[in-house]
Amino acid sequence: MSDAEYHENLKNLDVGHSRQNRKRKSENKIKLENITNEYFNGETSARSEVSKSFDDLTFIPGSENRPAIVFPDGHIFLETFSPFYSKTVDFIIAIAEPCSRPKYMQEYQISPYSLFAAVSIGLTGDKIVHVLSLISKTALTDTFKEHIINCCQAVGKLKLVLKEQKYYIESIEEKLISELIKERFFAEKIVSPPSGVMTHPKYPKIMIVDEKEADTIISGVGQAAYYGSVQRLTEGFDEIFEVEKPKIYRFELKPETVRDVRKHAVDNNLFLSDEYDFMNDKSLKNLNIRLRTETNIRPYQEKALSKMFSGGRAKSGIIVLPCGAGKTLVGITAVATINKPAVVVCNSVEPVKQWANQFNLWTNVPGGVVVVLTSENKQALPDKPCILVTTYGMLTSSARRSAESQKVIDQITGRDWGILVMDEVQEAAAEKFRNVTDMVKAHTRLGLTATMVREDGKIDDLKYLVGPKLYEANWIELSESGYLARVKCFEILVTMSQEFYKKYLTLDKDPIKRRVLAASNPNKIDVLESLLQYHEARGDKILVFCDYLQIIEKLARRLDRPHLHGGISNNERTKLFNKFKTTKKVNTIILSKIGDKAIDLPSANVLIQLCSHFGARMQESQRLGRVLRPKPGRTDEYNAFFYTLVSQDTEEIYYSAKRQQFLVDQGYSYEPVVNAMERWPNSAPLSLDTQEKREDWLRQMMDTDDSLGLDADATVPDEDRSFDVPQGGGQRNQFKAIVK
Repeated sequence: MSDAEYHENLKNLDVGHSRQNRKRKSENKIKLENITNEYFNGETSARSEVSKSFDDLTFIPGSENRPAIVFPDGHIFLETFSPFYSKTVDFIIAIAEPCSRPKYMQEYQISPYSLFAAVSIGLTGDKIVHVLSLISKTALTDTFKEHIINCCQAVGKLKLVLKEQKYYIESIEEKLISELIKERFFAEKIVSPPSGVMTHPKYPKIMIVDEKEADTIISGVGQAAYYGSVQRLTEGFDEIFEVEKPKIYRFELKPETVRDVRKHAVDNNLFLSDEYDFMNDKSLKNLNIRLRTETNIRPYQEKALSKMFSGGRAKSGIIVLPCGAGKTLVGITAVATINKPAVVVCNSVEPVKQWANQFNLWTNVPGGVVVVLTSENKQALPDKPCILVTTYGMLTSSARRSAESQKVIDQITGRDWGILVMDEVQEAAAEKFRNVTDMVKAHTRLGLTATMVREDGKIDDLKYLVGPKLYEANWIELSESGYLARVKCFEILVTMSQEFYKKYLTLDKDPIKRRVLAASNPNKIDVLESLLQYHEARGDKILVFCDYLQIIEKLARRLDRPHLHGGISNNERTKLFNKFKTTKKVNTIILSKIGDKAIDLPSANVLIQLCSHFGARMQESQRLGRVLRPKPGRTDEYNAFFYTLVSQDTEEIYYSAKRQQFLVDQGYSYEPVVNAMERWPNSAPLSLDTQEKREDWLRQMMDTDDSLGLDADATVPDEDRSFDVPQGGGQRNQFKAIVK
């Protein structure tokens, strides 16, 4: 049987039904792997150039009172001004992924995996269709309803299980799992059962779970709705009335093939339930930790966690919360809820320290339970259950690993873990980091991020590396509720000075120098000084971002402001950050890209972006996140400000538009400003106020060694670059990072 033939038949297996029912189902069957292409193919970006026509759709009577339009491709438009918005949006978020959420009209897209997540929290296909028919201004097509139901019915029949360092695929449907092992893809990935284990009489690679073990896992491998709390409500009746229990069939996978199996399942819509019955797991000892009584979980954090733990089981997946919204506390709460050994992976050393401190702050974790693994701290893991906090690099960089580090790595890979928490989970999609999920054998994987975007097209790989998106918060709603700052965004368009632009036009074969000149444009520096004077007079705390080391150092000297970049020691950084947070002596810091991640400066309320990293949407949102923390005591309409300075008639215009896409989809808008010096006049002398000074500034920029390009930090992974660049952008790789 070919793979295509197998998938044609596999999805419609219905063991236990009559021949008549099976015949009826076969008449309506549809290959689930075609659903994405043929049905749920609405665009997930508001800026798609694909156009579609739905001329046959008509509004139904009373449509003016309904809040949504549901299209046959699964795309949903939702009116935020509807009186039924708050009720409707919770439902739509449960069944679809957000595409764009501006102020008045939001867009969502149903996909097989969003339905997978919906079923995992207890929704059924019939219920989803029923509610969609009530809220939609247009009638749902029969084909659309059929595929919603078919997709939901496929969920919960197969389960991927980790038990004592071994991975199994399980099902209570004998025919389903027997057909699965016939597929060529699985043939070489199955481990032969050990002797003494009960096996299938016809298929010896299939094991039959003994009754004692089956009693502990039966609720997780049948229909998805029958698990967790449902099991506890109904358990015991079968024994009373001597009902025969369903058998559980399983086969073991070679451990090195698990990632490929997950990818195959995602690519072919083979819904592998990945749930962990942590309350009934006796194989792993408990951590014996709990949240402190004074720890308060915010409503949106509770909602995110409810998507992970509905039904009393832990589901693998991704939770998306904006910077400053408490992702760390969500991860800590998940670890405390599961109460089993845990691994937390971060993208650099600084957040490792923050996570370790936060565990002690928010929980009653006993001493010695939280273990830190970094290049400076390589203590062996204790024999008792523990929480390991480390970096992606420590787990994956084997080239120069010391014997001491290797010993700890062997301990990590040699035991089962209850949960793997991946901070900044978009990093896990990078080729050099993705084997983290293979190394750490965890029952549950939780990804945390503020930005589910990458510029290399690999973000969808997280579906099989981690799991589906479980929850994504609405940034604007959190701001309006006071959980985040109310940020006003400006895009300030600045003309190039004559001498800089003349030189810029002659450098068509030197993209490095062109970008340096656009970033160091004297007119930009004038605007920067005006903004600094305005906001420092208000008592604001300001962060200025610039990605080029040669500009940072020269600008800091010219403006007499402190600066930080990748070559400055952690000790010096900590001292400067403390002065910024606790005194009025330091109100402005000029930062390189090291400030994009893992800095905790809650008092910062103004960010000025002098230049940036190509069209990276993630960096734009991370920088906005530096000023997103709530600002108590500030009652203005806007209590935080985000400025991006762009040199007109340069490549910066192109990149700026691309960078803003993610934040615009979150509901933010950028106010364009072309007369910045009139809007924020400067009464003090400017540092580049004469032609002589500007020409000297140009010489400094041109005399800089080309090896001093984009600043980097040894502890911060390289940013993803946009591959969609103007002519000449292919030479970007000439940029070289420097760490002094």
